[in-house]
Amino acid sequence: MNFIELQIRSVNLLSRKNKILYVLGSGLQASLGLIDLIGVLISGIIGVVASNVLTGNQIPNLILEILSFFKLENKSPSSLIVILSIVALLFFLMKTILALYISKKLFRFLANQQSAISSKMFNYIINADYIWIRNKDPHQISTAMLAGISAATVNSLGQTMLIISESGLLVLFLVIIGIASPPLAIVTILYFSIVVFLLNMVVGKKVSKYNQNMSIVRIKAQAEIFNTIKLFREIRILQKSEWFRQKIDKLFNRHSRNLSDDIWIQQLPKYILEIALLLGASLLVGIGRITMTSQEMIYILAVYLAGVARIFPSLLRIQSSIFSLRAASFYSQMALDLFDSLKKTESSLIREQSLNQLQEANSRETLISVTGLSFKFADSDRYVLENLNFSISRGEKIAIIGSSGSGKSTLCDLILGLLSPTKGSVLIKGTDASIWIRAHRGRVSYLPQETILVEGTIRENICLGVNQDDIDEEDLLKAVRDSNLLEASLDFPMGLETVIESDGVNLSGGQKQRIGIARALYTKPEILILDEATSSLDIYNEKSIIQSIDSLNSDITVISITHKVQNLNPSTRVLEISKNGISFDGKLSDLH
Repeated sequence: MNFIELQIRSVNLLSRKNKILYVLGSGLQASLGLIDLIGVLISGIIGVVASNVLTGNQIPNLILEILSFFKLENKSPSSLIVILSIVALLFFLMKTILALYISKKLFRFLANQQSAISSKMFNYIINADYIWIRNKDPHQISTAMLAGISAATVNSLGQTMLIISESGLLVLFLVIIGIASPPLAIVTILYFSIVVFLLNMVVGKKVSKYNQNMSIVRIKAQAEIFNTIKLFREIRILQKSEWFRQKIDKLFNRHSRNLSDDIWIQQLPKYILEIALLLGASLLVGIGRITMTSQEMIYILAVYLAGVARIFPSLLRIQSSIFSLRAASFYSQMALDLFDSLKKTESSLIREQSLNQLQEANSRETLISVTGLSFKFADSDRYVLENLNFSISRGEKIAIIGSSGSGKSTLCDLILGLLSPTKGSVLIKGTDASIWIRAHRGRVSYLPQETILVEGTIRENICLGVNQDDIDEEDLLKAVRDSNLLEASLDFPMGLETVIESDGVNLSGGQKQRIGIARALYTKPEILILDEATSSLDIYNEKSIIQSIDSLNSDITVISITHKVQNLNPSTRVLEISKNGISFDGKLSDLH
């Protein structure tokens, strides 16, 4: 992507009001160059006064008029130099202090924008289309949200602001030279343009390349380290640690080589600019001898030398900002692409008019109705499910079985409203499942194969997403009791206040799943869906949890997606799914 286009896309992240504030702030920062320029001009006057003392020449009339205006014409040259030096220093100090203050305010403004944009992106993500989410790498999403948004806001907009403000001084400096000698100004502009162009074409592109390589390798390394830790037992038992170590080492070596090359090449501009400024002074003298008088030449040279003292740091800051933009461009583009993609897929949010379609028939026994249901993913021509027809009554306990790849989990996602049917419908109480679930928060609960636990107490994990002050103790105790977690909690040193370690390493598989059941029951659901919820447990824990589920309130409709039927109650209704639709619908005891 074009480098300039990337910065424009970053600016477009801001609202119209904030764009105006950003432009005004950048303009104010750039206008401080006027203060610096006054200091540079005063330094030029000091140079002329000093040179005239040495040569005995008369001070130019224009400078005498300026001195007369400030009532300094009768001062001795030594006093005049001291006074002017102090005044120039005060202007330089004032510009520096104001620039620091304004830039701090602007960066704080950009930090607030970063926070707001990150929050907006996270809101898009948690409301994104389910298929979009399942096809994304979580490592890339987290990198885009953390490093990417920061690169696209505080870094990109902040560095652009610094480039604008520092460029203001350069422009004003060239204007002064242009007033004194237009040919000299043209040559100076061409000269510095060539220097900056070559720096960015040669060094800048290398910086972009090295940092892009580092970013890609960093994401890969994070994923590999994560996978290695997750596979630690298998790696240790199979004695494959050397293979994994070599794989990670290759990534580390690639990252370190790119980092060292990046650090080295970013030192070049400093030395190139030093040489360029010295050559520029020589060029100025050469042109000045042809186009100017000796007196004009002395003044221009004095202004140039005084300006170089201020311009050289500005050039370095500009070059540093450009390199910083290039270094972060990979992360910026990642975040901007993710943001655009999220806005395009903002289709899963339930709109108010959809909620008005709710027409519940509470008197009917049928709770869930599946009619002519067929489903295929957008990037596939093969139907995962085809022409399913069945209904589930209120309070029914039902098991959905089928061979691997038969679409059991996909059916689960359709009932949960995470996917939309390609053909047919899935209705809850006569309303589209996704709409009904959105309108009745907590009335449908879900227990996956592995319960994901967050850092915090068991209480916090059961009442997930509920503030401590809002927890209903009666509902909590009922969920703990119904899940048979109360008995298991006796093994916890502090009961429900026991802190769960990272990834629940201090809990058994059975304890994790019971916490998951308690979490699912806390909201007092009408429908409980279990997706292979006991497949990873041992026989004892599996039987125990199935018994807990069977003993639940008869008003709760339980749908179990499973591939094991040996521990199910013989009277359980079983739906067997095959590629041709429903191949069996009846009691487990009648299944052959």
